[in-house]
Amino acid sequence: MYDNTIKTVPLFVKNKDLSLLLLYWMVDMEATEGVVANKFIKSHDMLVNKAFIKDKPIHKIHYEKQTFILMNHFMVESVLRRQPVGVYFQEVKTV
Repeated sequence: MYDNTIKTVPLFVKNKDLSLLLLYWMVDMEATEGVVANKFIKSHDMLVNKAFIKDKPIHKIHYEKQTFILMNHFMVESVLRRQPVGVYFQEVKTV
């Protein structure tokens, strides 16, 4: 919906008695290189270089042994309106 270059795969999760069926989307996207502008230990200390973000609303970032999904605030607001469970958002600084 936000970026037509991202490939998605639907995943259906249901309980044993079939009274609950949830739809999740597995996102398959290329990692964006050069986004992280500093060395950090915790995600709230991450500094993002805006020059590498361009106009895309979502990015996958590999840093050390972790993978992060970087989203713009419009996309985060859209996700929060759907009241997800188990999703944690952390604001990062840009340079």
